[in-house]
Amino acid sequence: MENVDLAITGEGSTDAQTLMGKAPTGVINIAKELNIPVVIISGSIADDRSKLHESGVDAIFSIIPRPISLNKSLKNASLFLEKAAEEVVRLFITAKVKYS
Repeated sequence: MENVDLAITGEGSTDAQTLMGKAPTGVINIAKELNIPVVIISGSIADDRSKLHESGVDAIFSIIPRPISLNKSLKNASLFLEKAAEEVVRLFITAKVKYS
C-alpha cells in the first residue's frame, strides 16, 4: 500500500462493529500508518460515525443513490457500488488536481 494515494474499503453495513476486527479495520490501520486517506463505501451507514472518524476514516459514503426498497438495493448492489466508487474517485482526483 506504499504507492497508494487513496484507500477505499467497505462492507455491507458500516457501524461500531466495523472497528471490531473486520476487514476495513486492517485497511484503516495500514493506511493511517502510511498517511493515506481512507474512504469507506457501504450499503448502510450507522447514524453515529464519530468513532469511525476518530479511528482514521476520512469519509464514509453510501452506495444507495435514492430511497429504494431493500430488495431493489440488494438486487442492484454491484451497479450501485460501481457508481459510488466512481464518484469517490472523481472527487479525490478533482480535489488533488484543483486544490494541490
